[in-house]
Amino acid sequence: LTTKIRLNVAAYYIDYKDKQELLFAGLTNVIANAEKSSGYGGELEFSAILVKGFQIDVSGGAQQMKYDEFLFGDIDLSGNELAKAPSYTFSISPQYGTTFDNGSRLSMRVDFNHSAKSYNDIFNTETISRKAVTLINARVGYRLKDGRYTIGLWGKNLSDQVYFGHGFQGLIGDFVSLNQARTMGLDFRANFF
Repeated sequence: LTTKIRLNVAAYYIDYKDKQELLFAGLTNVIANAEKSSGYGGELEFSAILVKGFQIDVSGGAQQMKYDEFLFGDIDLSGNELAKAPSYTFSISPQYGTTFDNGSRLSMRVDFNHSAKSYNDIFNTETISRKAVTLINARVGYRLKDGRYTIGLWGKNLSDQVYFGHGFQGLIGDFVSLNQARTMGLDFRANFF
């Protein structure tokens, strides 16, 4: 087996002018223009096959995104973090696959995804912010030797984390939507072509 390693690295700087933000005000949606926003960050992706059938993918990113000049009515939002812009993310995904003598194939994969805390709105409201969270997803699949049929057992959010996926402030209080709870399933795929 030849060891295969891939590494990608990227860095960026973003300078927004009149960045549009959608928010809920009263009973309607409103578009707000942030006069100046900027930020910088970097991303890394690493993938390696070190042992036959076993691959590991790792990725991570870090960023700093701010509203530099942002007046919304008489509210000065300058210095706030951009909505839905976590300061860092990280994921690691080991997977293993093997082909049997009869030509059928077994594959297994687990995904660990971590995201830092982020704000759901331009006001950086703590009560509706998205907390730092680590999600675990997994799948086991078995493909028959002719490749036509595959059966898989999968699970999402296996640690059953609860966080606010979206949130906004309304006239009568805060509104939030929760993420999807632990979900498990079985799928069957048929390829007729």
